[in-house]
Amino acid sequence: MLCYRPVKGLNHFNLIYNYGTAQFAYVEYIVTRKGNSYSVSIKPRDEESDEHTEFEISADAAGRFVELLNKYRVGMWQAFNFVNKRVLDGHAFNFKVIDADGHEINAHGYAVFPPGYKEFREEADELFENWYRGIGR
Repeated sequence: MLCYRPVKGLNHFNLIYNYGTAQFAYVEYIVTRKGNSYSVSIKPRDEESDEHTEFEISADAAGRFVELLNKYRVGMWQAFNFVNKRVLDGHAFNFKVIDADGHEINAHGYAVFPPGYKEFREEADELFENWYRGIGR
């Protein structure tokens, strides 16, 4: 039985997912707390692996992101680790959160995703794209 534990603040976040089989068909988001601000690194769609954009966001922006994490109850994803061995060239993801208390949430899937993953990822894509454009940082 899975136990839900909300994310309490944010020390580190990492999500990497692929959306195809091309060489650079993946996205990566990293958020790391640095004192009272947060460092963000984004590897955008279709960019080469070493093409990360880095910038800072405010504690308020990070707080809105924590609200998104809790909206989709990502705490329930802890230890989600499933692979659909019948699927070739499927989509995959790796997810990690370390909250302000040091609690870790780790999840991985290949052609199998936890409840709410698709919706979370769509909203996260929109949020990170806005940050990338300088909106809401």
